[in-house]
Amino acid sequence: MKQPLNKALREYYSQEISEEQLHSLNQASTRNTKKHLQWAFSGGLGFVVAAVLLSFVFNTAHEPLSLRIAKEVSYNHSKQMPSEVISSDYAQVGSSLDRLGFLVKESKRLDQTYALIGGRYCSIQGHIAAQLKLQASNNSQDLTLFQFKVPKEFSLSSEIHTELVKGVEVKIWQESGIGFALARTLD
Repeated sequence: MKQPLNKALREYYSQEISEEQLHSLNQASTRNTKKHLQWAFSGGLGFVVAAVLLSFVFNTAHEPLSLRIAKEVSYNHSKQMPSEVISSDYAQVGSSLDRLGFLVKESKRLDQTYALIGGRYCSIQGHIAAQLKLQASNNSQDLTLFQFKVPKEFSLSSEIHTELVKGVEVKIWQESGIGFALARTLD
């Protein structure tokens, strides 16, 4: 025989549960709590890792252009890669590095105390560049001169800007749309 819904619900929920059922419910609750804590910990750890990575990317992207160039120039200068073209003539080195899209030339800012030894291809901030080895005649110190066509989005001054990166002095400037970066290791 059917009973009214209210009475049936009261009877159903007024039943007592056994100790075994109570223990089983407690274990299920504990497992769920542990799972939630694991997920929360994993999520928190993931957030921290993402925040660290984003702060690194954000800080690197907002460094001044001259510092980014100086870091790249310092790194390439320190590697001391051998020249692909051996010559003391800027025109000959430039004609051998024919994929540059500009003429390799001697800077007006460099005096005659630097002798060209040779050159090779490299890149500056993702743009093809010439990496020229120079030698100072007064102390035989090796220097590296980088030349690259200055992209429109770069704002390089015609005045020399100097940066010091990991024991390498880097002087950066531009002449007639060509960017120059001269690197020398400080003693």
